[in-house]
Amino acid sequence: MFNISDIIRITAAEASCCDLDIRIDSISTDSRCIKRNEIFLALKGENYDGAQFIGEAIRKGACAIIAQKGDIVSEQIPLIRVDDTLRAFSDIAKAHREKFRIPVIGIVGSNGKTTTKDMLSYILGRELNVLKTQDNLNNKVGVAKTLLRLKNEKIAVVEVGTSFLGEIEYNSKILLPTVVITTNIGLAHLKGLSTKEGVLKEKIAMVKSLGENGVWIRNCDDEMLLKENHDGIKIISFGIKNNDADFKAESVRQTAQGMEFFLNGKLIRLPLLGRHNVYNALAAIATASLFMDISKSEDIFAGFRNAPMRMEVINCGDCIIINDAYNANPISFECAVISLKECKTKGKRILCCGDMLELGDNSETFHYNCGRFLAQAKAADFLIAFGDKALFIAKGAADNGMDEGRIKVFTNKSHIACFLREIINKGDIVLVKGSRSMKMEEIVDCFTTCSIH
Repeated sequence: MFNISDIIRITAAEASCCDLDIRIDSISTDSRCIKRNEIFLALKGENYDGAQFIGEAIRKGACAIIAQKGDIVSEQIPLIRVDDTLRAFSDIAKAHREKFRIPVIGIVGSNGKTTTKDMLSYILGRELNVLKTQDNLNNKVGVAKTLLRLKNEKIAVVEVGTSFLGEIEYNSKILLPTVVITTNIGLAHLKGLSTKEGVLKEKIAMVKSLGENGVWIRNCDDEMLLKENHDGIKIISFGIKNNDADFKAESVRQTAQGMEFFLNGKLIRLPLLGRHNVYNALAAIATASLFMDISKSEDIFAGFRNAPMRMEVINCGDCIIINDAYNANPISFECAVISLKECKTKGKRILCCGDMLELGDNSETFHYNCGRFLAQAKAADFLIAFGDKALFIAKGAADNGMDEGRIKVFTNKSHIACFLREIINKGDIVLVKGSRSMKMEEIVDCFTTCSIH
């Protein structure tokens, strides 16, 4: 079994004869940007093998190598052999995290993790030095990388994702959270989690990792989360519908500038579209209230900007594009559709959607149901579908009352761009959504660069 003390002991012994200062926080997994006196750790994954870059790392100044048994290291250099470099990397990150007695907030859920992370970090950052997950580096490697960035921060906000059962439990043992936010439970990553119950089991794993003084911030409008009880853990709830919510948004409405709602009689303005972002805001406010006096802030989200491709509003002159192309699953699809419907406009509402991936064996049914939801909500004047699975969104919409003449299916993104230019008039709103690998943002790019191929 690999142990962090092995690195300390072995590298210290080797360093004594090399006059090198090897520290635990000087670990690199990227040979392209390695610095002198850093240890290179050769990670392995499904699509990469860090052992291929050991020679390059040594030439660039690596002072030691951590490699798996069997990896070839021909140069004379301090070498640490481990059974699993990912496990070693995680152990190093955990040991580093244990040196800091600070609040560590873990964020899990099917939707809204990154936005909640950014909102919470923004609020806390007014008074505290915050470490947060960069972008959405929320897998096993990403969580470890985030923790290894800990230096003199007073609090950490870490997003934790999953694709298969056991991944969140694995990361929870490294993260050792003191607070857990669960945004919601939805139909996401079913290829690895099988069912919605599987999703719940996976997400709840982090709550179970909380210690006696742990705090769970949960969405009490989510029926599956509401049924979960964990003795000895303080629970703080947020919601819009449930009157028992500790943090309850009231009089929620969408404006041209974003969302507005009242919380404990105070008007909150959120510069983001979508009712789902109100839930994200509530989660952030509820958590921040543990560490600061929220009531002092007059306009708590003034100046906040969301990450790109997450309900990103782009003014294109004659029309508005809502770029929500970062990712998609049935829940986020429905949320985006509702947001489109609530947008005030005298023009057309156009939905341009791509495949939603990782939905498992029932993927076609989920897509069909999304089309049915769109038609019944009467949220769009035009539906543009791109991708094999999106065909079922189109079918679901047509079967449930949407005019087939206003449903278009394409196999080429440049053709979608041309069609949009033909039908768009002043005041129209275009919502673009799809899973990350569908790269639906390329359709958005055509309005400024005409670079789709």
